[in-house]
Order: sequence, then structure tokens, then C-alpha cells
Amino acid sequence: MNERTTDLLVVGSGVAGCAAALAAARAGADVTLATKATQPEESTSYWAQGGVAVTRGDPEAFKADILDAADGAADPEAVDVLVDSADEAVEDVFVDSLGVEFDGEESPDYGREAAHSEARILHVDASTGKHLLAPFLNHLADHDAVEILEDTAALELLTHEGRVHGAMLERDGEWAPCFAGATVLATGGIGACYGRSTNPETATGDGIAMAALAGADVEDMEYVQFHPTAFAGEEGAETADGGRGTFLLSEAVRGEGALLRNEEDERFMPEYHDDAELAPPRRGRPCCRGRA
Repeated sequence: MNERTTDLLVVGSGVAGCAAALAAARAGADVTLATKATQPEESTSYWAQGGVAVTRGDPEAFKADILDAADGAADPEAVDVLVDSADEAVEDVFVDSLGVEFDGEESPDYGREAAHSEARILHVDASTGKHLLAPFLNHLADHDAVEILEDTAALELLTHEGRVHGAMLERDGEWAPCFAGATVLATGGIGACYGRSTNPETATGDGIAMAALAGADVEDMEYVQFHPTAFAGEEGAETADGGRGTFLLSEAVRGEGALLRNEEDERFMPEYHDDAELAPPRRGRPCCRGRA
């Protein structure tokens, strides 16, 4: 690898990293996007099934749903940003720029997920993630201001006098610094650290570790969501296609009326919440809300 300099270094190629790269490129910055993935399938975003939540013309109801789903753990300022920006971002990026065709002919076919008071989830079949991420990466690859480095791992952040100035990158056993005016870590969570996970094996928490080692404050690390409906498979077993034997059963299934039953064929969620299978999370208690 060669030493490089860029206005913005983005580490991670999921939807969050792609969105940061696109916004910076639109603002006239030179962007380098480094990802240890070699194909979209290795990103958690690609595996996401349900869809994208929007206001449906009622931002206050949308905000209430988000706060309910968070069970008091949401940052109110972040919620306001999400609610205020959701519809515009979906229309601008996914529809106008990427040409994503969400389900529905004359009008959107909204799905429903846990903790939402109404159906408000835009989706493409039950595999929305791959229909968003693949065209997003293709769009960035065609952008003159964006360079994508695949199969490239960030080893550590480059710091000097308390500031981050990029990262040390590695590919094929060779490493070199990438100096950047600003650095965005969009590397996902730690799901792959568990024996059973609905995350790809690349979700190893690299960005969290690098940020902490560089002196950043990390918050809420005790919260790890496990999707409540997944096929567990055998712990440690691999499927014929190289998977880990665990795969997600979309939350949209419960949104369409599916029920959860235990091994005695007893429906149990009404005992824990009035919303039963569509209950929001309850920290420290059984819940029916999660993400891959």
C-alpha cells in the first residue's frame, strides 16, 4: 500500500459509512472509504431485512414510537435529528440518487415493526438491506471524489496532541498511513464476537476499540441487542455455504401477525407486555425488539 492523504477517511462500508462518504463528496471533499469487506454481503447493512422507518406525515407519532422503542435509553437530540431528517433523507438518497424501488405500486406498501403505533416501514421484499447497500456502493464507486479501498483493514487511528489525523491501513500484509482532515468510524458492532449471531463475521467491534485506544469516550457498551426471532442452528456449526448456521427471521414476520410460542406450544409474550409480539425492548426483561 502507498501512503495517501484525503479530506475525509471513512472506515466502514455499510449504509452509515456510505452516507457519510456521499455527504462529504457532495460538499466538495475528497473521500477515501476503507473497508475490510470485499463484497457487500460482508456488511451488516446488507443483512438487514425489515426496512426503513418514515414519519408518514406525523412526526410527533414517529418520535413517540422511537422513544417507546428505546425504553428511555434514547438520546432526545438524536431522536429529533432522526425524525426531522428521515423522510428527506430517504427521498433524496435512496429514491432520487440510488433509484431504489420500495414495495408498492401506486402507493408504498408499509410494513409494521415492534413498538410502532402504525405501519411505517418502507421495504423491498424482506431483504431491504441488500437492495439499499449494493446500489449505494455502486453509486460511490462512480463518484469522482470517492476512492473505495476494499479488503483493507484499519489497524489504529493516527493521533497527535489529542487529535485524530487518519488511520493506519493494511491490505495483503502491507500497511501505510492514510492522513485525513477528518475521520469517520462506521464499523458496526460486536455481534461476531458471539458464537451465535445474525451479524456477518466482520462485525468485530474494530472501530469501538480503535476509538477507545485513541482516547475517545465510549458510551452504552453494555447494550447489545439480540434479535428475538432467529434460527439458532448449532453453536459453532457452519453451513454448507460457509455461514454460521444462524439466520434472521425478519421482524416483519411478527409485524404481519406471526406469534411467538415456546417449546410447549404456549404463546408467552402477552404475559410480559400488552403489545405482545410487537412489544418494545425492556432492559433486563424479555423483549421482542432487536436488530440483526
